[in-house]
Amino acid sequence: MISFLIHYLILSRPLGYFLIFIGLAIEGDLVLLIIAFLTHQGFFDLGDMILVSLAGVFVGDVTWLYLGKKLDRLSPLTHRLVTKLSGPVDKHLRERPVRAIFVSKFTYGLHRAVLVRLGQNGMGLKEFLKADIPAGLVWFIVVGGLGYLGGGAVTLARHYLRFTELGLLLVVVAFLLISYLSRHYSEEKI
Repeated sequence: MISFLIHYLILSRPLGYFLIFIGLAIEGDLVLLIIAFLTHQGFFDLGDMILVSLAGVFVGDVTWLYLGKKLDRLSPLTHRLVTKLSGPVDKHLRERPVRAIFVSKFTYGLHRAVLVRLGQNGMGLKEFLKADIPAGLVWFIVVGGLGYLGGGAVTLARHYLRFTELGLLLVVVAFLLISYLSRHYSEEKI
């Protein structure tokens, strides 16, 4: 199934870039690791992947912020409940939004909730982008770099795997030869 999907993405690169954009807007970490890995393996162009990925990350972040702004208007009861439960967190978000966004980028599963809560707290777009762009770029370089380097490690391991296979073959042949010679030598002594 996965190989079918990868072959389909090779044939339809625009669909692949669209899925990258949507995936990074919705999920983030895992999608970036996978596409960086696939980019190193040659499935995507590095320049195109960087542009599409960054657009997906920042459009997704702004969308989550605006979703938080809209959620308050949908249900006043939910707003009161969430405000009551998130009091200590809200103080931190108001006093240190740059740090909160940066830390949440590297904390799996927390980033979207922080963005929604910042939207609920009424953070403006300009203030948000001043905090989100540096954090997003650092996150992109670190997580994307790990995925890209992982692709390089697999390529390198694949190269050395041939030598490992030959080494294992030599060890098995040597073991069989030693077993044969020791059995043959021991039979002659008896």
